[in-house]
Amino acid sequence: MIKNKIKLTGFIFALLLLVPSVSAASISITQSGADAGTVMLSKPFAVTASGATANAQATITLPIGFALSGESATKTTNNNGVVSWTTATANQQVSAQTISVSISGQGSPETVTSSSFSVITPPTLSATVTPTSTSVTQGSTFSISLNILNTGETTARFGTITVSPSFFSISSGCSPSSISGSQSAGVSCSIAASTSASAGAQTLTVAIAPSNADTLTKTVSVDVNALPSAVSPVSAITGQSVLLTVTDLPKISLQIGKVTITGLIIAAGKQTTVDIDKTEDVAFRKITIYSTNAIKNVQISITKLADKPTSITQELTGKVYHYIQVDKTNATDADINQTTIRFELEKSWISANNIDKSTIALYRYSDNAWNKLQTTEISESANAVLYDAVSPGLSVFAISGQAVVPSGQPPAEEKPSEEKPKEVPKISSSYTYILIAIALAVIVIAIIVIRNKIKNKRKILAEGSSRHMK
Repeated sequence: MIKNKIKLTGFIFALLLLVPSVSAASISITQSGADAGTVMLSKPFAVTASGATANAQATITLPIGFALSGESATKTTNNNGVVSWTTATANQQVSAQTISVSISGQGSPETVTSSSFSVITPPTLSATVTPTSTSVTQGSTFSISLNILNTGETTARFGTITVSPSFFSISSGCSPSSISGSQSAGVSCSIAASTSASAGAQTLTVAIAPSNADTLTKTVSVDVNALPSAVSPVSAITGQSVLLTVTDLPKISLQIGKVTITGLIIAAGKQTTVDIDKTEDVAFRKITIYSTNAIKNVQISITKLADKPTSITQELTGKVYHYIQVDKTNATDADINQTTIRFELEKSWISANNIDKSTIALYRYSDNAWNKLQTTEISESANAVLYDAVSPGLSVFAISGQAVVPSGQPPAEEKPSEEKPKEVPKISSSYTYILIAIALAVIVIAIIVIRNKIKNKRKILAEGSSRHMK
C-alpha cells in the first residue's frame, strides 16, 4: 500500500515537471515627455506586457475613451514572453485608470493589470518678447527677454530656442529649464548680428521648441545699421604692444588711456551697444546707449583722468580706482534716455587696498555733486570683477569702494567731550605794580610811625631822668 502511494506521488511529480510554469507577467505604460504616473491627452503611448510565456496569445483591454490606431487588440508574445501595443491613445481627461492584458497559451491563462495612471493635457506654450523692436550695428549684439507660459498640465521639457534668418545667432543665454504645468519662466538672450547681416529693417524670428510640445514662434523688428569700412588695429605709441582693440564700432581712434568712437547712429527709441576689449588704461568694457530721439554721427570720447577735474571740489569717500570722463558730440542730454556702463576692476587693486567689493560702485558727477549709480556685480574671474551700472547721462565718472571693516570691530565712535577746569581770572601786570606800590607805602608809613613812637618814648624817658636828678 505504501509502495503504491509512493509510485502515485512520483507519477504526479513527473506530470508537473512536464507542465511549463507561468511566471507572473507585468504591464508598463510609457510615453515620451510625459510626467510620472500620467499620459498626455490625444498623444500615442505604448503598453508593454512582459514576463509571459513565449508565443502566448495576449489580448489588451482598454478603458472607455481609449483606442488603438491600426493595431489588433490581440497579439502573440515573442520568444522572450513580451508583447507591445504602441498606438494607444486617450481621448478624454480621466484619473485613476488601468489597462489589463489577458494572456493564454501554454500553462494557465492569466490577466495582468497596469498601475493606476491619469490622463492630462500636454504642454501648451504662449510667450511675450521684449523689446518688440530694436536696432543693432552689423557685427554687434543686442538683448531680448522672453516670458514663456505653459498653459498645459504636463511639464514642458526643453528643448531648444533658435533664431533666424541665418545672419542672426544666439551669442549667449536662451537656455530655458523645464516649465511645470500652469507655470512661467523668464529667459534672457543675447543675439549677435553678423557683419554680413542685411542692412535695413529685418525680422528676427525666435523659435521656442520644447521636446514634448509644439514649436512656438515670436518675432522682433530689428533695424540693422551698416558698418563702415573696418579700421585696422592701432599700435601703441613709442613701440609698446597694442593697448586695446575695440570691436563692434563704426570707427575707432586710440590713444593711451583714451578711446574715441565716431559715426554712431541710433534710431529714436532704440539702443546701441559699444563693446570695448580689455585694457589696463580704460576700465569701461561696454556702453549701451538708449536714445530718446534719432541721432547720427555721434562721437563718444572715453578718457581716463589722472585725478578729478580741478573744477570739482567735492571729494568722494572711500578709495577711488579711476576717474573717467565721457564726452559726447552731435547729441544732447535730451537725446539720451539712459546708459548702461559695464566696468572692470583688477582684483589685485581690490586686495591691495583692502576693499569690500560689495561696496564698489560707479559715481557720476552732476548737479554739483557726486551721485552714486545703481551698480550690480555681474561676474568674477580669477583676476577681475565685472560690474554694470545704470546712468541717466554721460559726464565725469569715478569708480570707488570702501575699505573692509574688521569683523567684531564696532564703527568708530566720537570721544565724549571732556569738562575743562575753570580758569582763575588773571591779574594784569599794571594792576600788580599798583598793589606792590601800595604795599611798600604802607610798610614805609608803618616804619615811620614806629620810629616816631620810639623817639617820643625815649624823649619822655630822658625828661623823667632829668627831674629825678634835680
